[in-house]
Amino acid sequence: MKQIVFDIDFIIFDAVSVAEERFITAHHVPTSRKMEFATKTKLWGDWRKKIGGWIGEENEKLGNEYWKAEDFEVVECQRPRPFKIKGVNPFSKEPDDSYDYFISPWDGAKKILDDKIKSICDKLGTTDYVAFTGTGDVFRHDVCTLLKYKDRDELMKPLLLNKMKDYVCERHSCTLVKGLEADDYVSMYGLDGYKKWVAGGRKDSDITIMVAEDKDAKQTSGWHYNPNKDDKPRLIEGLGSLWLDKKGDVDGAGRMWLYFQVGSSDQTDNYAANCFSDIRWGAKSAYNLLKDCNTDKQAFEVLVQIFKKLYPEKKVVQGCKGEIEIDWLHVMQECFTMAMMLRTPDDSINVKETLQKLKVNF
Repeated sequence: MKQIVFDIDFIIFDAVSVAEERFITAHHVPTSRKMEFATKTKLWGDWRKKIGGWIGEENEKLGNEYWKAEDFEVVECQRPRPFKIKGVNPFSKEPDDSYDYFISPWDGAKKILDDKIKSICDKLGTTDYVAFTGTGDVFRHDVCTLLKYKDRDELMKPLLLNKMKDYVCERHSCTLVKGLEADDYVSMYGLDGYKKWVAGGRKDSDITIMVAEDKDAKQTSGWHYNPNKDDKPRLIEGLGSLWLDKKGDVDGAGRMWLYFQVGSSDQTDNYAANCFSDIRWGAKSAYNLLKDCNTDKQAFEVLVQIFKKLYPEKKVVQGCKGEIEIDWLHVMQECFTMAMMLRTPDDSINVKETLQKLKVNF
């Protein structure tokens, strides 16, 4: 039977984000005046120059530079935002296009989430689904030594985030996971479904569809659906490949997508092949070397080439947990650990042993 497995965190985040308003308060220290703006850009324009926005407009009116960005203490804030519903009178069975009413931020967020899940189920033709959402730090936080994994301590979390996680676990066949990430569990569940689908003769009625927005999902063999990009489920299998999309950005699927992630960087998850290298290195740098690989061995040979280029000598660096000595193999191993979606709960990769198994000279 066709089934969906949701990495539901992106749906949760979208729903609860609409249920609140973000703004800043700006305290002008010399005058004790307090003002509110939608964003820092509204206050001072470009974040580097900080002479535009409201500050620039007021100084232009005054004909001098009385207002200065450094005189403001800025605090990022958030508050609930009620939802306006149009078109239906809740107190009558008759439609009323002129009737508007408000519902609470919580009821609005639930409606967005429920409607999104229903819409995806309708699109994919099944109501059989499971979901995963994560909480707290994961093993990658524990083992990282170079850059702090997902360094988001200063980011504000949506007000209703935790409450919505409880709701999806109660109402939407969702499991709250700890230690591993939701997308790890989606990867494991989707890969298991893919193996069963292959063993059962590849029947359309038996597919398991991984619904995720996260780019990491594209590493995993199986059926995938990104509701923000895909018109229908797409099948990813095996080694895969890399290519440039219409915008000229690197895209890919399968293990080649993992190898690309390892050899480049991920600003969202906060790891980078050149994190402590003196060499400039970007997505296109890794893509140009990896794009023509046709086997895992070739890809690993290229990755060794990349990391040896970035770290020709051992060096001592100040990592996220203290001073450590690193070499190319240390950084390559850590990038794999940060990037690779798990296939089993105790899955891991030992880069040195993999190189030896593939008979890669290093």
